[in-house]
Amino acid sequence: MPPRQPMFKVAARFRALRTAIGKALWRTCGCAAALAIGGCARQIPCDAIGALPAGVPQPPRACVVDGCSMAPDFNFARCCDEHDARYWRGGSAEERALADAEFGQCVAAKNHPVLARLYYFGVRVGGTPYLPTPWRWGFGWPYTHGYDVEAPGTGVPACTRDVPASVPIESVEP
Repeated sequence: MPPRQPMFKVAARFRALRTAIGKALWRTCGCAAALAIGGCARQIPCDAIGALPAGVPQPPRACVVDGCSMAPDFNFARCCDEHDARYWRGGSAEERALADAEFGQCVAAKNHPVLARLYYFGVRVGGTPYLPTPWRWGFGWPYTHGYDVEAPGTGVPACTRDVPASVPIESVEP
């Protein structure tokens, strides 16, 4: 078994990989082509697209969406923007799973079933709140925010909110 690498080397390799992918995309399609498909760093406030939910706690950072972060938007930029707004707000692990599933369904409904699966798996792997990325779950909150323990606005622990009241909590498997 090879020796473990120090964390700073892993972080440096992650940054190098992200930079290399960005440069490859830029060389491949250039900004003009990226703009044509909606993927060249456009930034829109969430309230401009009607994606700010009412009645839930708002993170301290302003909500800004950029389409499909670092990936082509094609004809489903609205799906990406709505997904970004949900990621900005964050919430429980269950809410993230629901947001990702609805995102995949939205992309598939735009006639991109293969990209829907690819993007879905991308957000499931890369969207964890435990990575210091600008697209992580709850990116409107400080980095260490993580998942919410309660579903916003309900006062009910997120892990039990979908359990019918008639089912005793002791009988529910974790």
